[in-house]
Amino acid sequence: MRLGNLLRRMAVALSLGQGLMLPAMAQPELESFTGRFAIASQNCLKTTFGGVSKRCWRVEIDGRTDSVLTIQFFGDGEEQGSIETLTFVVSLSDPSVPLRCQNGRCELEAPSWAGRVNSVAIARYGNDGLAVSVPNAWPAKSGQCTRADNTIRCLAVGPTGGQILAEATL
Repeated sequence: MRLGNLLRRMAVALSLGQGLMLPAMAQPELESFTGRFAIASQNCLKTTFGGVSKRCWRVEIDGRTDSVLTIQFFGDGEEQGSIETLTFVVSLSDPSVPLRCQNGRCELEAPSWAGRVNSVAIARYGNDGLAVSVPNAWPAKSGQCTRADNTIRCLAVGPTGGQILAEATL
């Protein structure tokens, strides 16, 4: 009787141990385009629908898929210490991905590239880091983001014809 209980407990323990190992074994490898490239920029400006240019100080490029990137420009908000982000969702025209990523950290690989802007979003955060409101997002009627001469430049035309522009030297 004791031997049967011992064997049953061992079988349950082995099953549980294998079950705990399976999720780790099933983890997919990160794709080579998945991750983020971030850099501070001393020469960065963003202009939204109002036409007023504001300084920005950081650019982040996220690899979403092998053909879609998000390019986000971080700048000063309206109040002291607040932040405004301007995000462009870009479909790449060339199938070669400009990012090379490892463990979520990326480097810009291609010295020049271009892509079509699909949409644009603006988000605002207070000086406490909390969102001030729901981000505003628009489909882009037209637009393009490019990297050339160590500069990232994005220009999009919103649904009503207004332009949104951001440019940063890397």
